[in-house]
Amino acid sequence: MTFREWLREAAPGILLVLAIMIFWTIGYLGVWHRYQIDVQGTVTSRQDFPQNKYTHGPTTRYTLKKGDGTIGEYTATRADASLPRTIPVGVQVTKRKGDLFYFQNGRRIDDFPFKSSVILLSFGTAFLIGAGVLLARDNWRWIRAHLVAG
Repeated sequence: MTFREWLREAAPGILLVLAIMIFWTIGYLGVWHRYQIDVQGTVTSRQDFPQNKYTHGPTTRYTLKKGDGTIGEYTATRADASLPRTIPVGVQVTKRKGDLFYFQNGRRIDDFPFKSSVILLSFGTAFLIGAGVLLARDNWRWIRAHLVAG
């Protein structure tokens, strides 16, 4: 089997794997995780933790006091989906579930790389469509060959 023949057979699988990787990393771990963050309160303390064997990078744990007096925590990582690790103590933070932006002391911060995420997700969609077209084309050839032969 030549490389060209192998590539023709492997192309749908390669495109499918690339699409899944893009949807997982950019879609799920990026956009979806950012949408799910729901944080509100004033930062009363923050602790920075270095990278260790359990994390993929340094983290910052914030303690937030809500308007009703309840205390909550949020852990920020170096991932794009996370809120920044540089929010100072005393700042009012509001990030609602379903939004990509957040507010610091009432000022809107829109730091999520939305445009590049959409571009990369469109590549994932194109790879998925390409894999479907290649699989359909190959199956159509097989059906035609067997119907004509039979």
